[in-house]
Amino acid sequence: MAFPTLPADLCSPPGALHALFLGLLILFTPASAIGQSVAPRLEEGSTRIQRSGLDAPGHGGLETLPALQWSKASRVSAQWDALKEEPRLDKQLRQLKRMRLRHYVATDLKRLTTLGSDFSRVFQRRDHYRDRLHASPEMYALLSRASELLSERLPHPRITVGDIAQAGGGQIAHGVRQTIVRDNSLTTPAQDLARGAHPQFGALIRREVVDPLTAFPSEFRRFEEFESPLLVETTITSSHFESPRDIQARVETRRFWLDDPEEEVSGSRWWSQLQKRLKSWKRISQERDTSGKETLWRTRYLRRRQFVEVVSRKKPSKRLAADAIVEVRTASLNPRKPGVRLNERLYQPIVGWDGSLDVLCWRLLYEASHISHKGGLDADLSYILTDVGHHFSRRVHLIDREATRTWLKTLADAAMETGVTIEKILVDPRVKRHLQRGMTTKERSKPWWKLLGVANGHDSHLHIRLAPGFTSNVAECAGSGCDPQENATP
Repeated sequence: MAFPTLPADLCSPPGALHALFLGLLILFTPASAIGQSVAPRLEEGSTRIQRSGLDAPGHGGLETLPALQWSKASRVSAQWDALKEEPRLDKQLRQLKRMRLRHYVATDLKRLTTLGSDFSRVFQRRDHYRDRLHASPEMYALLSRASELLSERLPHPRITVGDIAQAGGGQIAHGVRQTIVRDNSLTTPAQDLARGAHPQFGALIRREVVDPLTAFPSEFRRFEEFESPLLVETTITSSHFESPRDIQARVETRRFWLDDPEEEVSGSRWWSQLQKRLKSWKRISQERDTSGKETLWRTRYLRRRQFVEVVSRKKPSKRLAADAIVEVRTASLNPRKPGVRLNERLYQPIVGWDGSLDVLCWRLLYEASHISHKGGLDADLSYILTDVGHHFSRRVHLIDREATRTWLKTLADAAMETGVTIEKILVDPRVKRHLQRGMTTKERSKPWWKLLGVANGHDSHLHIRLAPGFTSNVAECAGSGCDPQENATP
C-alpha cells in the first residue's frame, strides 16, 4: 500500500502483555520523554540573550530561535499565494524554507471577540480551541456593523463564526492550531512552554500525552466517546524580545490520536519494510542537528504527492538499525496548499520491557485547512437556522429562508455603510435553490442576491470574501478604530 496510509502491519499495536506495557508506558513516562530525541531541553540560564542588544539569563531556549518577522496581513497572504505558483513539491518545500514564512506574523489582524458586546449580541464561536477569529480591518468593520444592524432587524439572531484567519495570519494548515503567545510582568506563557521543550532543527518541541476530556473540556462533545489518549505536540518556531519581560513567540500545536491496527509486528521488521519502500522514493533533503547532546539527522523523501520524514540518531544508510530511528512522519502534500500535511501520521519506535522494539502509531487529529483564509479577508459564517442547536449543520431544510435572506441583505448593507467591498458570498447550490424558493424575479435582481455565488461544500455555512481596502473615504470603520482615509484604495 502506498504512503502515507501505511498498512496496519507497519505498526506494532498493544497486544497481550504488550498492551499492559504500552498503556503503563504512556501513563507513567514523563511527557517530555515520549517520542522525543535524546537531546535534552536547554537548561534555564545556560545561554544569554544576544538579540536586540539584550543581556539577560536565557529564557528556556527562546533566545536561540529565529526572530519573528513582522508584516502586513496582505503581504503575508501574497507570499503564501506566490508559493502556489510552483507546481513541483520539492522546489516548493525548499522555497518555503528559504522564504521563512513560518516566522512571519501579520500585525494588522484583530481578534473578532474584542468587539465585546457587539460580538456576543449576535455571534458565537464555533469552537474554543482553534482560535481562527482574527480579522482584517475590513472584515472587522463589516461584521461589527452587521452585528448592530442584524440585532435591529431580527429578534435574538444567532450567527456562528467559523474560520476567519489564525493568529498572525498565513496558511491555515491541516490539523494545526497557530497562536502568538506573549509574556509580560505578570504571566510567562512563552517561557513556560519553552522550559518543557527540547531544541530540534531550529525549533523548540514539547510533547505531552493527555486525556482529551481533561485537557480539552470545551470539546466535550467531540471527545465524549473518544477512547484514545492524545499526543499534544507543541512547536515554538520563532520569538521576539522587546525586553527580558516582554517576549512573544509563534506556536504551532498538533494533536495526534493513537491508532489501533490489528496485527503485531516487530519494530525491526517495520523499519525493514519502510526502507524497502523508500528505495524508489526521491530524497529531497537531509539535515543534521547538533543543538542537543546527541546529533540528529532529518531526511525527507517524496514520491509524487506522498511525503516521508525520518529523524534518526545516525546518518541514514542501508545498514541503519531500527533502534537508531527517533520518529517517522508520513503525509500527503498538495501544491495548492503550501506547507500543509494532509493525513499526517507519526511513528515512534520504543523499546519494550523485554528489550523488544515496538512502534506507536499516531494519527493527526482533524482540523480543517484552507486554500484561502490567510489574511483575514475571508470568513465562514453560519446561516440562520430554525434550530439554533444545529449551527453548521449540513441539513439544508433547517435553514430559515426569511431570516437568512435578511442576514445576507444585512451583510450587503453593512458593506455599503463601512466602505467595504464584498467580492463574493459563496453558498452551496442546494442552499441557493432553497433560499430562492418563493422569491420574485424583482427580488432576485437585487444587488445583495447578485453577490451570491455557488460552490460545493458550503451547505453548512456561507463563505464571504472581501476585497482589500476601504472604497469610501467617508465611511466609518465601525468598532475597528481604523481610519478610512488611510485605508482607502486609490
